[in-house]
Amino acid sequence: MDGKGMFLRYAEGCKFYWEDKSLLSDRDKKDLESGNPKHETLRRVFYVAVPVLEAMAKESGRDVFDRDLLREFYSGEHNRRKFEEGQLACLAFPARVLEKGGGRLLVDLEPVTARVWVEDDIDAGPGDWVVFHRMILVERITEEFAMEMKRGLMELGLNKAYKFPKAAIKYLRELKRRGRGNV
Repeated sequence: MDGKGMFLRYAEGCKFYWEDKSLLSDRDKKDLESGNPKHETLRRVFYVAVPVLEAMAKESGRDVFDRDLLREFYSGEHNRRKFEEGQLACLAFPARVLEKGGGRLLVDLEPVTARVWVEDDIDAGPGDWVVFHRMILVERITEEFAMEMKRGLMELGLNKAYKFPKAAIKYLRELKRRGRGNV
């Protein structure tokens, strides 16, 4: 998966959110579903993420969709903003794979476990680490990066005693009911 594809996977849950709120135009939806949306569509729909990524890319001399830049954004600036806004269902977070079978993974999301669907291009098995955004499995990551993400989340105030707020649980149940995401 190239960097733009990785961004689209991270942003997939946001796209579902905009659709559910009827905030995504038919034109933008069609362009996003084309597999290679125009940059102006991405900038319009993901009006927070793309401009921040553009600024980070300019500052670091990297491409906007550089995979490492995307990881840096979602594990850092994105999580900080979403935590401060109280949008905890939007956090990107790591999980350890416990089991694999039947096209699904059992993952440890501390303090709960969940069975999630595996995308064909994600090669992950027991002991591996993966990252989620809006309950969509994005990619396999290194243990080192998973620990870095966990430290960042703990610095924001999340810890093992953290309980999902009712709004986040309602969102996850709704995703499952509609057959969306990986839950």
